[in-house]
Amino acid sequence: MSDARGLRSNNPLNIDYHSSMKWQGMADPPSDGRFVRFTSLAYGLRAGFLNARAYKHKHGIRTLGAYMQRFAPVGAENPKTYHEFVSKTTGIPLDAPIDLDDRATIQPILRAQVSFENGVTLEEVDARMPKEVWEAAWSLAQPITQSRTIRGSTAVIVSATAGAVMEVARDILPQAADAAAIVTPLWPEAVRWVLIATCLAGGALAFWARYQAKQEGIR
Repeated sequence: MSDARGLRSNNPLNIDYHSSMKWQGMADPPSDGRFVRFTSLAYGLRAGFLNARAYKHKHGIRTLGAYMQRFAPVGAENPKTYHEFVSKTTGIPLDAPIDLDDRATIQPILRAQVSFENGVTLEEVDARMPKEVWEAAWSLAQPITQSRTIRGSTAVIVSATAGAVMEVARDILPQAADAAAIVTPLWPEAVRWVLIATCLAGGALAFWARYQAKQEGIR
């Protein structure tokens, strides 16, 4: 597997480091001299998802060509072949309109960029960044209210208050299903409210951590 700079720093898109820009998941030290260093590839890809979202909402970018020009302006350091490679790899024409909020659109673009930025094949990209890494990156990139933990806790609370404690236990805590089968008939209300309280606490902690990061200007 390649030991390209971006992969060593868990920054497969080679996002530049700026002291004024704080990212979640930055390593210590936060820079390798030019590019950001992240603690995991998931955080590095998360930054790519967030950049794409910002390009759309802050800069009005609507085509692949405009996205690539914003990310890597054509010049001595960024040859036109970079743009053409991403277009050919994804099958998206440079002048085609794209939705940078759509994961099905942006993930293949980022995958192609990782390949070009690090000089590795697409097969190597997939080996280093399997489905689980992309899933984690996308989840981390979601707004606070859309995070998987918050939505999951909400779903559990709704299910529990509807009286579906056993179904929730089987979906979320398979290892506790047998115990719940014994306890639920004896103290159905107690079990229900303990589950609700636990989910509320988990959701609140996750929300608070994300909120604190946002308040501190950590992107």
